[in-house]
Amino acid sequence: MQQNSTCCTNGSDSTTYATATISKAAAKGEGIGGDSINYISLGGLYGRGAPANGGGGGNSHNASGGGGANGNNGAAWNGLGNPDTSSVLTWKTAWDLDKATTIFHKNVSSGGGRGGYTYSANSLSALTTATGNSAWSGDNRSNVGGLGGRPLTNGGSLAFMGGGGGAGDSNNNLGINGGNGGGIVYLLSGGAVTGTGTINANGASVSASTTPSDGSNPNGDGSGGDGGGGTVIIYTPGAAISNLTITANGGDSLEAEGAGGGGGYIATTNTNSLTLSVNAGKAAQPILFH
Repeated sequence: MQQNSTCCTNGSDSTTYATATISKAAAKGEGIGGDSINYISLGGLYGRGAPANGGGGGNSHNASGGGGANGNNGAAWNGLGNPDTSSVLTWKTAWDLDKATTIFHKNVSSGGGRGGYTYSANSLSALTTATGNSAWSGDNRSNVGGLGGRPLTNGGSLAFMGGGGGAGDSNNNLGINGGNGGGIVYLLSGGAVTGTGTINANGASVSASTTPSDGSNPNGDGSGGDGGGGTVIIYTPGAAISNLTITANGGDSLEAEGAGGGGGYIATTNTNSLTLSVNAGKAAQPILFH
């Protein structure tokens, strides 16, 4: 998370993908691409670009971070996530005013979700007012949230932890750090593995950003992206696995401007009588009137 008070206000948002300047963006999530020390040495700790399976940081002013990633469902990655149109059909209208692509509600991408928009001073309908429109005022609700982390290919001799979500940009000390990625569970057994328990390697979900008590930013600082799901591998040569529930889900955001984490990876000797889940996380219900 970072504090900025000098960059890119009044509709002039930062569009950087990697920068060493803290006032332009929040920090990137960690993953196989490295951690903050590595990013600093490369001159790019901050910015919306996604480093490997880590989510990108939200850009100034108050954009949210991207979700971390791990598993690969075979879809091409573009870092923009999968817009939620499952509950309310009119959300499609809002997504298509997003300007990320021409028909954004149909966007499909593996990996983590994209972070939400920058600060807007006016309360308008996202069904009729496009992102970046000056009518929003403030920073025009611009589309410069962190990109979702890239998917990885597990299997063979490779197993990965989930990538961390990018941080949310902050200027009121109320931004949210990105969620941790899920870990690795590796179980090798000479006998059967059975029972009614649950094995989890889920990515962490982040909390919603908080409105400051002085009312200076009624829409809150940027939320962090959720963590990508981890990896579970259970190998029982000559024996079975049964009745277990195994999850490696991406984190779910509690913030409408947040970004869900990508799903993880599960490999078991057999899949009969098992409940398996590697779902990507979701953001909270989108804000149509912001």
